[in-house]
Amino acid sequence: MGPDRGLLEHGRVNASETYQELSVDEVIALYPREWVLMRVTEDDDDGFPAKGLVLAHSPRRDDISDALEREPPRAELPPDAPPRPYYIFRAFPRIRADSNDPRYAEAVHRFVDQLRDALRARGRR
Repeated sequence: MGPDRGLLEHGRVNASETYQELSVDEVIALYPREWVLMRVTEDDDDGFPAKGLVLAHSPRRDDISDALEREPPRAELPPDAPPRPYYIFRAFPRIRADSNDPRYAEAVHRFVDQLRDALRARGRR
């Protein structure tokens, strides 16, 4: 799955080059609307991935699955190696539950309107 299919893999090109740790928000800004494979290095206070190393990104979800399959399985790592959790996500802006953020209120209103419309449509069937 090479560049002709839209997959861009990140990693070491030579021994002196390393991955760059990025926040999930930074990744979303860098690769909008793409699928991302990230090795998680830090969680937020709620236990969700906050930072990590981008291993691959692509507009195609299948490319990310292929990239994950090429990662070494846990059994091939040294016994004392730390866990390597992965996070696969679509890079869309996140809206946080902040009552002071007008985007949050708009998103809640839009959701409620769509839910109400769906329930009404379902009742008509």
